[in-house]
Amino acid sequence: MIEKLSCNSCGGPLEVPERTRYLNCNHCGQSLAVKHSETATFTEAMEQLTEVAEDVAEDVAS
Repeated sequence: MIEKLSCNSCGGPLEVPERTRYLNCNHCGQSLAVKHSETATFTEAMEQLTEVAEDVAEDVAS
């Protein structure tokens, strides 16, 4: 099954195979993670995820 999503960076249309976890937007080149909740599937920019992970690592180290 192919899901139709939008890039959360540029808004460009994406056709994403059902089991895809990571991809690059064909429109802006942004690295994206494909996220699934109980009610929706969406994309999240990888650099945002990296920033969150770094913040958590700093909190744990403190």
